[in-house]
Order: sequence, then C-alpha cells, then structure tokens
Amino acid sequence: VAKYVRVPFTKTNLIPIPLTYNTTNLTIEHDYLTVFELGNSVAVFGAGPVRLLFTYLAILRRVSKVYVVKYIKQYLTLTAFISAIPINFINKDLIT
Repeated sequence: VAKYVRVPFTKTNLIPIPLTYNTTNLTIEHDYLTVFELGNSVAVFGAGPVRLLFTYLAILRRVSKVYVVKYIKQYLTLTAFISAIPINFINKDLIT
C-alpha cells in the first residue's frame, strides 16, 4: 500500500471540492505540499514540467530514490540529468 500518492490526470480522475473553511484542511492543492521524509522512495508517473519540478523537489528533500516513469526518451534523459532513476515503461515490466 502506498503511503503517499500523486494522482495524474486530475481533470478526469478527481471530483472538485469547493475550497471552503471545512474542506481546505482535507485537500492537497499542490504537488509541493506532498509530504515525504528523508530516506523515502518516491515514484513519479510522468515527466512534464510540473512533475520534473516535483522530482527535483524530492531530490532536494533527500529522499533515498526517485523513480520517474515515462516512455519518451527526451524526458527520461532530463530525469537522469537531475539524478532521478528513469524508467521507460515500454521497455520494462513495472510489476517485477
């Protein structure tokens, strides 16, 4: 079971909750508010600009490993450049 989750495709996978006094504490509004600690391993699915920023933030927070899952070589090259572990899901079985 994952301890922390980043949900891709939020426009289609999430139901909007109005940001009222009662719901503000129940929602995570930004990637940078995601909590992870020193030594955690993080998997980021996708490698666009926002997710690359999130990947770099995880590295700055000194997690043990950051895996980035994507199939486009140029994005995977960028993730390797910032010391993340690129995974091309076309070439690799992610289950094993």
